[in-house]
Order: sequence, then C-alpha cells, then structure tokens
Amino acid sequence: MKPRIIIHGGAGNITHDNLPPALHKAYRTSLLRILKSSYDLLGGEKGADALTVAVHAVKLLEEE
Repeated sequence: MKPRIIIHGGAGNITHDNLPPALHKAYRTSLLRILKSSYDLLGGEKGADALTVAVHAVKLLEEE
C-alpha cells in the first residue's frame, strides 16, 4: 500500500474568487510545501509513523 497524506487549508471557503491572485498563490504554495514536507517524512525506507507525520503537518499548518 502506498502511503497518502491529506491536509486542509483551514476553516472557510478560500477560492480564487475571494482572494487576490497573489495571496491565493501564496496560500496554495504554502499548502503544497507543507504537503511535500509531510509526505517526504512519511515515505522512504525509514519513514516516520503516521502520528509523527500528522503532528509535523499540523505544526507547520499552525505556524503559517
């Protein structure tokens, strides 16, 4: 089974329509960076366990 991770960008309806383009791009870029960092931690031969990855992702989301 290939590991997967899913994150969300917080409460509310954040879309292209309700954010200026530059802010929406920064928001999306930040979420993708957090997702990649968390996925990289999960993968690999010595990948971290799911709880460690979840804590890592939430910490990064809270810091943004």
